[in-house]
Amino acid sequence: MTWEELELGWQMAFSKAWDAYCSNTIPIGAVILNENNELVSIGQNMICVDQADEPVIYGSSLAHAEINAIIQLKLKEHPNIRSYTLYSTTEPCILCFGAIVMGNIRHCKFAARDRYAGATKFNEQSEYVKSKNIKVDGPHEKLEEIQVALATYYELDKKLSNHEHIISQMAIDCPKGVAAGRGLFNDSILNQLVEENRPAVDAFNEICNWLKNIND
Repeated sequence: MTWEELELGWQMAFSKAWDAYCSNTIPIGAVILNENNELVSIGQNMICVDQADEPVIYGSSLAHAEINAIIQLKLKEHPNIRSYTLYSTTEPCILCFGAIVMGNIRHCKFAARDRYAGATKFNEQSEYVKSKNIKVDGPHEKLEEIQVALATYYELDKKLSNHEHIISQMAIDCPKGVAAGRGLFNDSILNQLVEENRPAVDAFNEICNWLKNIND
């Protein structure tokens, strides 16, 4: 897989995930495209960010990527929002999936599963959510490996109190991505890219190269 082969939604979502990583916060990105496949909103995780220019949430435990993408859409300006598609690099959590439901997004694509906090299961388990007829599309194997590698690297780099538990949960569904993330971390590859101010496409390609050298 190459960057050029990605849909616009995935390119932009991974670009925002990389922006989040470069901002020292959880590397998750989300974007929304309208019915004409045009970009209408972008968001990234901003939990650990102290300031922002856009009308988004930051410096709060609620500052998730999907939330920041959804809250920028005004109802009067987007009457066809039910035809829009949200792309996220990670399966939405209960907060974000709730925002998708209540924000009238009816198509959600995500790259990587989140066994630890993912909530798309409520699309089948909740009668209310089922009544909204939301199309959920994910995970996507190759994209999942890339996102899990990035997330693993972040967890190892920040060493938060429960980082090994989070990594172990990712390894259940995507061991190859975790292995790539550990290898990249051991050689400080992504931190070097940050220091050199390299774009998302370079990080994406670097992760892809590591994945090619890992046996399934």
